[in-house]
Amino acid sequence: VSSQGEVFDRIDVHIEMASNSVVEGTKELVHAHGYQKNVSKKMCWLLVILLIIGAIVGIIIYLTTKK
Repeated sequence: VSSQGEVFDRIDVHIEMASNSVVEGTKELVHAHGYQKNVSKKMCWLLVILLIIGAIVGIIIYLTTKK
């Protein structure tokens, strides 16, 4: 009976550890989602800036070769 109690205590400890790991993993996923969202915004702004610079360079090249 005592060995069954020890096994049960071990199972209980493992369940508690797994539960804590799931909670920590969930927190990490929330943080990762926030970071991914920030990176996506920055990439969009970078793309817009590069498109504007490309348009300006294209206009300059067009105007200088037009003569």
